[in-house]
Amino acid sequence: MTQSNNTHRLAVATKALLTLLLVVAVVWGYDTCVGKKDRDQYPVTNSNWDSSVPQAEAYIKAHLANPESYTSLRWGTVIQMPNGDYRVSHRFRAKDKNGQSVVVQMNIIFDKNGKVKGTHTIDTTAETDNKEKSPHAEKH
Repeated sequence: MTQSNNTHRLAVATKALLTLLLVVAVVWGYDTCVGKKDRDQYPVTNSNWDSSVPQAEAYIKAHLANPESYTSLRWGTVIQMPNGDYRVSHRFRAKDKNGQSVVVQMNIIFDKNGKVKGTHTIDTTAETDNKEKSPHAEKH
């Protein structure tokens, strides 16, 4: 290879690297500024990763008889209500105080700042041999 070929390749690689860095900086800046604004405006949101709502999950685990038995089954979409509060439905499995595995369907209500105001249990079903499986459970 000649010196001019090496110089040309180095220039192309440098331009590609600078373009990549510019794209990363723009995406990071957008998420930091606009994304943060959205999070501040809507403090209760579903995770993009697994649709969970961290405040709700922490609250539920803190109020379970056996928090280590908690398994998420399904999250609803967070809804902002007309009064400014938020609501999300959640279906999960856990063991009750007697050690019985139950499936619970619950609505969790948050204030405008994202603090849990209360819950409303819609359904609690004792598990039978025909168990509802978590979408994240291992398949055998």
